[in-house]
Amino acid sequence: MPAGIEPERLARVTAGLERDGLLQPRGDRGPSRSVPSGPRPRAP
Repeated sequence: MPAGIEPERLARVTAGLERDGLLQPRGDRGPSRSVPSGPRPRAP
């Protein structure tokens, strides 16, 4: 977990992303989570 982000805030943002359809609920995708972590360029 990134230092400086409160767990409650992170959970609230995660719930918002799931509601918006930008992030799949963890139960559907299995153990591999594809969560974008920062402005890193995506590998081809």
